[in-house]
Amino acid sequence: MKYSILFTLICGGLPFTSTANEPIELSQELAVIQDAKPIKRVPPKYPVNQARNGVDGWVKLSFIVEPDGKTSNAIVESSSGISAFEREALKAVQKWQYDPAMENGKAIQQCYNSVRMEFSMGRNKPTVSKKFYRLYDKLASALDAKEAKDIEDYAERVAKYKIKTLEESQYKYTILADYAEYVGDKQLQLSYLDAAASFSGASDYFKDKRGLESAASVGLEVDSKSSREEQLSAVKKRKYAHIDKVLFPILHKKLVIELEFGQVSEALRTVNGLLLLDSASNNQAAYIKQKAFLKEIIDGDRPIVRSANIEENQFWHYRLLRNTFQLTDINGRLTKLDVRCRNKRHVYTVDDRSVWQLPETWQGCGVYIYGEDNTQFKLVELPSVLANQDASDSQTASD
Repeated sequence: MKYSILFTLICGGLPFTSTANEPIELSQELAVIQDAKPIKRVPPKYPVNQARNGVDGWVKLSFIVEPDGKTSNAIVESSSGISAFEREALKAVQKWQYDPAMENGKAIQQCYNSVRMEFSMGRNKPTVSKKFYRLYDKLASALDAKEAKDIEDYAERVAKYKIKTLEESQYKYTILADYAEYVGDKQLQLSYLDAAASFSGASDYFKDKRGLESAASVGLEVDSKSSREEQLSAVKKRKYAHIDKVLFPILHKKLVIELEFGQVSEALRTVNGLLLLDSASNNQAAYIKQKAFLKEIIDGDRPIVRSANIEENQFWHYRLLRNTFQLTDINGRLTKLDVRCRNKRHVYTVDDRSVWQLPETWQGCGVYIYGEDNTQFKLVELPSVLANQDASDSQTASD
């Protein structure tokens, strides 16, 4: 068995708790912070039942590194959907130990850390079974022929099929996305495309691609990029070439729907992924223009609205594009807003009259919004002009 663990350090933080109606106090310029460094990272155990049945999976966690170097507040951001993998991932990260982040010689919290743990049986044979591929191929053929009765039958069978490997999962959600496109359900199609991308192996691939581009962009030796590429095994190169080819149509379709739905933050991440793909090189100019358009929206003077729904996991996660935002049109009950950015963590109660205005120095902020199942709301990111007015109105209302 093998465990592939990709660790990404995003930011650090000091704890701060406030109610939503308290006036917002802007911080001063942040001091230089030394990031926490891992000392001990225990790999997760492979759940016995999943190992016995040859089932793969993955889990993405967010957690905090405390001043004593221990981890805390670990939550599952997303996963392959198997609770046993989630439990083992949480158990593992709770045992990790760090040299803590430092600010002005004092140990502080580092509040925004992300890790993806991948559970794989390390097979040396094709990871898509003949039985599943035959079913996949039947649905694909039915979709091509537009045979409605067969499409519904095969789509139901694919959806219920008990998947074992990561590659099977990618095939499953890709063909189900094609089915959702056929029936005209774009929201369902987007959810399937998200899942297909998550199971594609993109995390490790993009990590290596960004490493190569970083080496080239900081003025290293001319052959540094080729030297890095030479270090990749032939097996990994073949794997990455396959991932690159598979991801192109998935991410392109995903981008089209995200743009149609006005999901600016998600679209920006998707177009950044497309710009890393070799198979998308012929479309690079168009994607560069699309990215510039998205940046214009982010830097513009109009609110950016993102509709949201809290499902069974009891929280909704979003990476902020701007530092001022509010929650509106709440249908249901929201219980807590957890804001994690550079060296600050804020926890608020929630209502729809308050505006949160974070200092511009707090970059890379993410929000975790908790509430009852099926609560619907909108997160509105405000431009600076409207933000100042709305923040003033919010403070007056709470006085």
